[in-house]
Amino acid sequence: MKKIDYCPACSATYEIQSQTIDIINTVKRIKCNICGTIFFEHDMQKASIYDAQYNSHFLRYGDLRKAVYYARVIECSAIALSRSRSILEIGPGSGLILLILKEKGYNIEGVEKDITTAAMLKKATGVRVYSDGLESLHEDLKWDIVFSSHVIEHWTNPREFLICAKKHMNENGLMIINTPCADYAQQYPHAWHHCNTRQPFEHCSLMTSRAFKFCAAAAGLEIINMQKHDKFNSMDIWLTKKT
Repeated sequence: MKKIDYCPACSATYEIQSQTIDIINTVKRIKCNICGTIFFEHDMQKASIYDAQYNSHFLRYGDLRKAVYYARVIECSAIALSRSRSILEIGPGSGLILLILKEKGYNIEGVEKDITTAAMLKKATGVRVYSDGLESLHEDLKWDIVFSSHVIEHWTNPREFLICAKKHMNENGLMIINTPCADYAQQYPHAWHHCNTRQPFEHCSLMTSRAFKFCAAAAGLEIINMQKHDKFNSMDIWLTKKT
């Protein structure tokens, strides 16, 4: 396992500017004292399996309600763009958002790392789902809106995620990210529910709002809006390319 020598959000040297908040199977979970990001001492991105069985979990009533909400968020953003509105969802999970927006007539596609899940989603929704994974998508593929919900925190390097996603934004396009917000974990990080996942190494980089600003700037993105959800301990961020 590759050792992480710096905070993945703000690049602070973690051995000097951080604290250990938990140890899972001998792997330390670290909290950066500069930006508050919670991450693992080693690169654990490949330690969890995100297959069709994993994604089938996200078909609960709450997941349906969330899908309807974010479909509306995307739709409002698409209307504001006032032009051909192509949409990419990164990590579509159960495919609920794909299906909702397809039925509304939007040109939406998805990208999913697991080949079996991608094929299942395409069959169930009739939407094209690329099975290359975000980092392997051809750079010529671009969309007006790039959206992801609870995906970036599964990456060891969230800056890399944003840079990869940025490559697929049209000029004057929009990126919308939903992710857990570690601002809510200040008092009880080791007991925070976003640190207690079904697979122990799912959430590799849990960022605060301050940490996300570091990442966005490093990726050449400008935050145009940020909204926190107290109930879900999460945040939504709208971004454009820096001019």
